[in-house]
Amino acid sequence: MVIESKSETRQSADCQSKVGAVQHPKRHDLPKELIYVGKDRPLTDYVIPVTTILNNGGKEIIVKSRGQCNNNNLSLSQYLVNRVFKGVLRIKSIDVSTEVMRNEDRDVNVTVLTIVLVKV
Repeated sequence: MVIESKSETRQSADCQSKVGAVQHPKRHDLPKELIYVGKDRPLTDYVIPVTTILNNGGKEIIVKSRGQCNNNNLSLSQYLVNRVFKGVLRIKSIDVSTEVMRNEDRDVNVTVLTIVLVKV
């Protein structure tokens, strides 16, 4: 069963390279101020990374999410600005865009929400 999943992974990677799917940057290429919001973690779990960024001299925090997690991104940003870091952070910009992702046999448009928080 493990062997099948590895071959499926290789096959999907081959399909993606043939189609010309977008290659996402490696983790070390991403900005340190970037936080990806998922759907399984509670909002309070994101407070520690934000605190770490601010304590290390960061002036800007980029909070990013895709698809069904966009509502969590908005809730997190409001939670950070209005509750946890009240008077310390404010929303600088909100960007809504679309990424095309390959899903097995078709391309799927996925909404991407990027919220930039800045230290006051």
